[in-house]
Formats: sequence, structure tokens, C-alpha cells
Amino acid sequence: MGYKHYMRAVTTVAPPTDEPVVGMLEMPYAVTYIDSIKDWWPPEKTLADLGVPGYNKDLAYNVINLAFWLPGSKDKKQPTGPTDVASIWADPVKYLGKQSGLGTTKDEILQNMMKAYHDAGVKVLISAFGATAPGLSGNWPDATETCTDLAQWALDNYLDGVDLDYECNDCMNKGTGEQWVIDCVKAIRVKMPAEKGYLLTHAPQGPYFFDNKTRYPGGAYLTVNKEVGDLTDWYNVQFYNQATTSYDTCETLFDKANGWATGTAVKEMVANGIDASKIVIGKPATPADAENTGYMHPDALEECIKNAGFKTGFMTWQFPNDLQSVFAKEVLKGF
Repeated sequence: MGYKHYMRAVTTVAPPTDEPVVGMLEMPYAVTYIDSIKDWWPPEKTLADLGVPGYNKDLAYNVINLAFWLPGSKDKKQPTGPTDVASIWADPVKYLGKQSGLGTTKDEILQNMMKAYHDAGVKVLISAFGATAPGLSGNWPDATETCTDLAQWALDNYLDGVDLDYECNDCMNKGTGEQWVIDCVKAIRVKMPAEKGYLLTHAPQGPYFFDNKTRYPGGAYLTVNKEVGDLTDWYNVQFYNQATTSYDTCETLFDKANGWATGTAVKEMVANGIDASKIVIGKPATPADAENTGYMHPDALEECIKNAGFKTGFMTWQFPNDLQSVFAKEVLKGF
């Protein structure tokens, strides 16, 4: 996601682990990520940058993914747990203060924030891993243990679900990443079952749906989908940053992918067994949000979506560059 990502108080209120926290979310899904914000103070500006309804008057997204929760690493060089914007959920008193108007304890602040989101029909998830998670297959910790901890962190912090931004190219190239993701999904669903309303999404790169056993001997996300697609709500597919496979015209995005990762346009993914209702089109919010290719002007993306009769939704990386939802509002006209 993007190119680089750097970056219990005592309470009488229990985390909502036994009751559903997510109501039905209707298409189109309008998803965005927040990895960094522009205003860390005063609290009202921080909350606006987080898209909290009432503080941000323009929010057109209905799913916000907080980045990131890191998995740690076998070599112990990477920590486990929240970083970047997710750090606010770990310690809202530190970042928002006791005079934010949302409460004086961690639990009060988080509950009031989440109520504001939910009252506006917005779901908030923790996005895990990202581009600074371990880059080598042998350095990933145990999937079941890691993702059990991840799900528990989401529950403890009142979140609506988990998004898996798994970007270990070495793992997929070696055919080891598939089982890790599969085991992770199963572990999360033990803690956060779909029948209780919790969301579980992924953010795979477009080429991870490439039907090419030379490139991906384990099948990459085609295998993940076969094994745990029924446990997954949707895929926020990163249709960008893939060099010659540019995904930047209606044809290359929807009909026939160009470049090295052929067969990974939306309709080609459907032909390979991916349910169209689980494909969310991920795009950079601005040209600066893309490392190389994939940016489309919102007018152009809107027109492509309309012409294709596409219904599922779209995703942007990242919200700080679309604070007034200009990109989102234009693209939504295509649905």
C-alpha cells in the first residue's frame, strides 16, 4: 500500500467482543486508508483528518482502514503492534488529550469516536502489515499466533474488523505466502466471526491474481480466494504501482490488463473465479500517492465504472490527500 510506511486504561466498560458491531454495509463500498495525517493538534483538526463525522463535514467514504498494525519478525528487528495512525487508537488520551470533548479515558474516547462513525454509517478497520512488514518469507512469525493477536487488538479497540495488506512479494514468489494468509484469515475469524458482523478484507496487489505458476507457484491470491474466499468480505485490489501493467485506462483496468501481469484486469479476475462482488478497485488519490503507474483522474475512473456497470466499490490510498472527498464524490457518481 503506497510505497513506504514508516513510521488499557482501567475501565468498567468491556470491549464489545460478544455483540455484533457491524451492521449491513451496502454497495458501493467507498474505502480509504489513513497512514499519516497533517494535523496532530489541536484535537478537532486531528479528528477531522481521521474523517470523524461531525469534525469532517465532507466525508463520502463508508470504510476507513487505519494503517498499520505490524506483525513483528522472527529476527526481532520489527516490533509487533500498532504504528502510524493506528497509534492513536492504542493511546487516544496521549494524542487527543482529555479535553477533546470525547471523554477522559481511552475507552470513553474510542467508544465516542466509533459511535460518531457508526451513526454516519462508517466502518473502521485496522489494516495490518503493509510494505514495511517483513520482506523475506523466512522472517514472518507464526500466522495463527500473529493474527489471533491482531484480531484481539481490533476487538480491544472497538474496531469493526481487519484488513490484511499482505505485500510479501518474496513469499508469493516462493509459494509460501498463500498458506500464511489462509491461516491468518482462519485465526481472525475465530475471534471475529462474520455472523457477528465483523468485516475481514484484504488489500492484494493486482498481480497477485495472476494465473501464472512460474511467477506464483502457490497460486497467490487465486489460491487464497479458493480456500478462504468465503471468509472474506472483499478485496481492496491495488490497481497501481505495477510498472508496465498500468491499469490506467478503461480497457486495461476492466477488460484486458497490459504489461507483465496479463489476465489481472477486473473482468479477467472474474473469469478466473473471483466473485465480482468482492472486487474493490484501488487507486491512488493523487498522482503523488502512486510510486509509478496506475493513477486515474476521478472523472475518468467514474466513466469507466459507469460504462462497465460495475457495482462493488472503490478504494483510495490515501485519505489525507482527499480530506474533502473530492475524488470519492466524483467516483461515486459512476455507481
